[in-house]
Amino acid sequence: DRAYNNEYVKGGEIGLKSRLLDRRLAVDLAAYDYRYSGLQVTVLTPGAGNLPVTKTLNAGAARTYGLELNSAYNPPTLEDLTLKLTLNWNRAHFQKFDDVQCIGGQTIAQGCNELLSPVTHLYTAQNLSGLPLLDAPEWSGSFGFDYERPVGGDMSLAITNNNHFSSSFLTALGTRSDFYQGSFIKADLGVALKGPNDRWEISLSGQDLNNALTRSTCANSNAAGGLIFGGEVTGGTTSGPAGVDELVCYIEPGRAVWLTVTFKPFN
Repeated sequence: DRAYNNEYVKGGEIGLKSRLLDRRLAVDLAAYDYRYSGLQVTVLTPGAGNLPVTKTLNAGAARTYGLELNSAYNPPTLEDLTLKLTLNWNRAHFQKFDDVQCIGGQTIAQGCNELLSPVTHLYTAQNLSGLPLLDAPEWSGSFGFDYERPVGGDMSLAITNNNHFSSSFLTALGTRSDFYQGSFIKADLGVALKGPNDRWEISLSGQDLNNALTRSTCANSNAAGGLIFGGEVTGGTTSGPAGVDELVCYIEPGRAVWLTVTFKPFN
């Protein structure tokens, strides 16, 4: 059954914007609190032949609240430098989320203990109330700088740096520790030479220079044991000879270096 219900949300935000230290320091702060009923959660579940199938579920209730900080500082001794910091603290959990399909090979002791099948006499669902929302790290943000100054001949040199960081977060529905992406940081750096009136630009930029490989879309499947041997048992006292599902994930692109040449003849 692919059907799902409406999603409803109630909540709000409050914040402030400030300019301090002779307007050299900008600090923006916001607090938010949202409560969901029928939160729509899109997941990948094993289908025929253990191939992943997209399915949308409705969580009974969920809540997300936290703080967001955005700041920028221009030091008086370095007029061409801007320091930047973004910090997010986010608490996001399912308050009520039951009757969720069990993971292949999940046993009763591992939480697969809801919706007993009258045909197989095995359980088919689990209760994930209290679990963090998908892709919702508790801490995330970025820090870095922008620096640009003239270098003669009406040209300018720009150097930019941005470092993204995140604490661990859940990538697939379940309580297993391997369903979490670990904490990471990704460093970006760029150098650009700009012509008069920005008519041309030559830039060299690097993304994720420290090559921190992280997960993208994930799904659970018993591709190793289930397809070859069969015999995976879900919702019983044992997992069967095929064992339990593995977690299969796409990986975000790692380190990349770009050389870009731009012309703007009408500037």
